[in-house]
Amino acid sequence: MVLYPFNSAIILTDSIFTNYGGKTGTFTSAQRQSSYLIAEMQVSQYIGTLLLPVNVTGTYPFMGKMRVATDYGYVQQLNNVSIFSKNALCGSCSLTSNDGCGYIYQDTFGYIDVRQTMSSCGVAWDGYPLLVPSIPYQIQISYQAGLPTGTASSPPFLEALTILAQIDLNEKDPGNSGVNETTGDLAVQSYKSLDYSEERGAHSLVKTALGESAKAMRAKRLIDMSIVRARKVLLA
Repeated sequence: MVLYPFNSAIILTDSIFTNYGGKTGTFTSAQRQSSYLIAEMQVSQYIGTLLLPVNVTGTYPFMGKMRVATDYGYVQQLNNVSIFSKNALCGSCSLTSNDGCGYIYQDTFGYIDVRQTMSSCGVAWDGYPLLVPSIPYQIQISYQAGLPTGTASSPPFLEALTILAQIDLNEKDPGNSGVNETTGDLAVQSYKSLDYSEERGAHSLVKTALGESAKAMRAKRLIDMSIVRARKVLLA
């Protein structure tokens, strides 16, 4: 499980929220800050990276190939690569940390090509064992990832974050500053009241980390027109 690295909002503030149409009602500061953080977590999960560049570390199993897909996309730089091996030559059951290096093959999707430079027993490994095998078991990469500074502060992103924060506030106390279309802000396929009825196109209701409602779909479209989502499609 990948843990979100922030415990408070890094983009949304009261000022930004109200400037982009948010209604604070009588919610406390703690309640507003909670909704801002939740909105940012939703967007981060949806786009596949963090809203600002930050240093993170990930450990990945060796799957027979030296190309790794990092947890977060939009990789800005590599800080360190360590390769852990089970080395029979050393006669130990513990993992041995070996120096490695890497190349950013595709920064948006977080594809990194890594190689082991030298094992602790003096055996190199670069896809093929030389002399005596020191085969990788785990690969640990420290890297900087996140949207370029300023991207998440663009008007489409701020409007999308405001929409999602408002949805969460409305769930905390419906009617305080607004009301969601349904409890839990679920998608509504059809609606009828007296002589009026409507049915929405099924194609407009998509399940995402942002939610399913019409408002959540509005936030989705604002984000989709702003960036390419860091969604991995291959590990070859």
